[in-house]
Amino acid sequence: MSNWDLMMPGMGLTAIGVAGVTISYSGVAHTFIDGMHALTGLTMFIGLIFLSAGILDGGVSTSNRAKATTLVIISIVLSFATFGLTMNSSNYTITLAGLLMA
Repeated sequence: MSNWDLMMPGMGLTAIGVAGVTISYSGVAHTFIDGMHALTGLTMFIGLIFLSAGILDGGVSTSNRAKATTLVIISIVLSFATFGLTMNSSNYTITLAGLLMA
């Protein structure tokens, strides 16, 4: 019972946000990074909020399209988390992530 009126804008905003964050960190000028990563990161997280609301509307969905969308979202989140943890030099963040997963 997914709500595609919420899922489609959520998928679009998430895709635009992921593309913008990737472009902003791909080697463009530093002044461009400051504004673009914040705006596209916000767009990505708003898209994820719409997407999660659309997936969970009326309970957990059993359709194959909603399951595929859920797997895509989980893979995006896990890839960003893995990248963030591997590029981080602070031991506190890894300890905090371990405590949250426990």
